[in-house]
Amino acid sequence: MHPAGEEALNPQWSIPVSTMITIIICFLACFGVSAVLTLMVPYYQIHPDSPLPQAFLHVGWGPARYVVAVGTLCALTSSLLGDMFPMPRVMYVMAEDGLLFRGLAQIHAHTGTPVMAIMSSGTLAGE
Repeated sequence: MHPAGEEALNPQWSIPVSTMITIIICFLACFGVSAVLTLMVPYYQIHPDSPLPQAFLHVGWGPARYVVAVGTLCALTSSLLGDMFPMPRVMYVMAEDGLLFRGLAQIHAHTGTPVMAIMSSGTLAGE
């Protein structure tokens, strides 16, 4: 297994560019949601616990609040799964480089999988 930077063809260029593109996309998404929210509801009427669903309820789009709530659950689930699946590999590479305990870099003899990294990241994700 190799670190992710070694898999890129030109990592000195592609990693910073992809990081900046990701930051710009996240900024535009957050800015767009904030702009829509403040254009739908005056700032002093924004509900602090659930601003988007309550904003749709405020403007008379009651069913849209359920769509927003389901979309929020789907986004959180995909974010958690997206963080959980690469974690054993990250732990393995860090342990192999000496940044974590060396015991996490143990490879199973027959399957070639980092069993200790998988078990420890699964334990941490379950807590």
